[in-house]
Amino acid sequence: MAKPLRVGTVLALAIFAFLWGSFATVAQEKAPEKKAEVKDPVKEVDAKVDKVDAKADKIDARAGDAQIRGDVAWMLISSALVMLMVPGLALFYGGMVRRKNVLATMMHSMICLSIVGVFWIGIGYSLAFGDPWLTMPNGASLLGWSSELVFLRGVRPDTMVPNLNIPVYLHMVYQGMFAIITPALISGALAERIRFRSYLAFIMIWMVVVYCPLAQCVWAMNWNWGHNLMDVPKTTALELVAADEKAKQTTVDEKKAKLEKSATDETAKQKIADDYEKDKQKITDDCEKDRQKITKDYSDKKDKYVEAKVAAGSSMEAKKEIEEYYAKPGTKMSGWLGKMDALDFAGGTVVHIAAGLSSLACFLVLRRRRGYPEYAFHPNSMVLTLTGAGILWFGWFGFNGGSALGSGSLATSAFVATQAAAAAAGLSWAFFEWFHRGKPTALGFASGVVAGLVAVTPAAGYVVPWAGLVIGLLAGVLCYGAVYMKGILKYDDSLDAFGVHGVGGFFGAVITGFFCWKPVNAVAIVNDGFFYASEDKFKQVGIQLLAATAAAVLAFVGSVIIAKVVDLAMGFTVSDEEETTGLDRVEHGEAGFDLGLALEAVSLPVTMSPRSASLPPNGVEHFHIDVEGVSSTALVKVWGELCQPSKEIPAAFKAIYPHMTTVKGNRFSFRGGDPTIMKQMLEQLLKDRLKIAVKASVVK
Repeated sequence: MAKPLRVGTVLALAIFAFLWGSFATVAQEKAPEKKAEVKDPVKEVDAKVDKVDAKADKIDARAGDAQIRGDVAWMLISSALVMLMVPGLALFYGGMVRRKNVLATMMHSMICLSIVGVFWIGIGYSLAFGDPWLTMPNGASLLGWSSELVFLRGVRPDTMVPNLNIPVYLHMVYQGMFAIITPALISGALAERIRFRSYLAFIMIWMVVVYCPLAQCVWAMNWNWGHNLMDVPKTTALELVAADEKAKQTTVDEKKAKLEKSATDETAKQKIADDYEKDKQKITDDCEKDRQKITKDYSDKKDKYVEAKVAAGSSMEAKKEIEEYYAKPGTKMSGWLGKMDALDFAGGTVVHIAAGLSSLACFLVLRRRRGYPEYAFHPNSMVLTLTGAGILWFGWFGFNGGSALGSGSLATSAFVATQAAAAAAGLSWAFFEWFHRGKPTALGFASGVVAGLVAVTPAAGYVVPWAGLVIGLLAGVLCYGAVYMKGILKYDDSLDAFGVHGVGGFFGAVITGFFCWKPVNAVAIVNDGFFYASEDKFKQVGIQLLAATAAAVLAFVGSVIIAKVVDLAMGFTVSDEEETTGLDRVEHGEAGFDLGLALEAVSLPVTMSPRSASLPPNGVEHFHIDVEGVSSTALVKVWGELCQPSKEIPAAFKAIYPHMTTVKGNRFSFRGGDPTIMKQMLEQLLKDRLKIAVKASVVK
């Protein structure tokens, strides 16, 4: 049975194969022939190009985002570094004054963080960096104002400064740190003799009259806040439309879900779905119309704003210039000195010339410290001063490096030039002092470092490192000479604010015109400096000299008027008695160094005169009389002669001597006796012996 079955199976398969092959042949003959697909090479190339462009756009977007993040990070760090300079300045100044004034002197710097900080957020930033408000006939701005910048009420956190990669918030904070430290520098010229309340009044007026106009003249650009910040309410309106759309969509979704639960058949469900789609589409269309209307309204508003500005132009050239001014925001200088191509990278004119010449004005208007220049006033702690100088040096990298307003090669160049100038100036001051006076002092080195930092500030972003070294070397010697002249001319620049910041800032601003070079900063530099220009070598030098002089005149004249007004209105300086007691106790009711009984626990060197008692014995009044108009050396000599045995003893000496305890410097200490009578007797006695008029004052 097996064999017949196998034969039948094979036969059946053969017949099936034959029939299938015949069917396939017929079908192939009837089926139309497919044409070979021909690919278009142009379309293939276009498709590949589109893919590459898409990838490039993604890469560019990521690179741009990375650049923004890098710039923002560096500027945040720079802002913090400049803020750190304020306590650094407080330590620097605090160590240079006498111990009884250290706290008051440090407070003069630290209080600026608060009082100027609030002022700057309120109206300072608007006055200094707002749109031109007070202008010259040629349109150059002298003072700005933009209501949108007042308390930043018209600015969103993500609003960027035109043509920069940093938000307006960050730019405001960074520039605010410059505004904070500038009046603090002035306090160095007035240390140890001014009232705290009068100092605060002076600061507030000075910021409006001097600092903000200078910042506007030097640094303001065509940011066009009144025009560009129109996008802020537009963005807010669009966000409100988006939120409204989302809320309405949610309501429709909830309505649909509720109706579907009660639907009983497919027809009802289909009607619910159709109505839902209609409602959803209507919401989308309505909101899109609102978006288009908002966009058009604000676009028309901005166009009309520019058209009105252009129409105000006096000529076709002026109209074209105004049109370009608004078409490319953040690319042109709008301030008076900026428009004349004056260069000030980080504040040579705005900060240091302003502070230095204001210091000169104030100490010329106000009285000198009691006993100056007859007596030497020794610093209480060079440790504080050196520490403060180190902090200032550290913070100055943010001061100059951050003035690039972003990270990159320009910030790096300014950073390096800053380091070079500070190092060179510290050496030149120290070695010149060593040569001139026989010893290099810690105070001299610290002052030299600051002088180098001051001088390179206007030039940091325009010069190469070797130029920074030259600027530092020259600044150290020049500022040493300026400070040395203080002793010859007898003016009381307490902590050398004018000698370092005024002279160093003016020198730095002018010498920038010699060393500036376009390859370092091609965007800002219009004319190469003296050492690089092929023709008209003194052009930029002349511009720098004019800008520095203008800043100096404004700062000096403005400060003379302000200081005089404040002095007449509320008294700028403390009384002689208050100065003798010390500003820490008089102005703040505290002590910078309250050592308490620690002084009693340490060994003291033996002196030629007995030490006065800490407390009046038996309740007898204990007081001092300070003598002015005579040097301590001459006073000690005369008193020693009076104490020698003699046939004729002056009556005044007989009246004074029983109540005397000690004589130290120009201070006579008494135990008992009437202070007024003792004062009169002492004045008469010294006048008779010295043949000159002297002034005595009682200190209790």
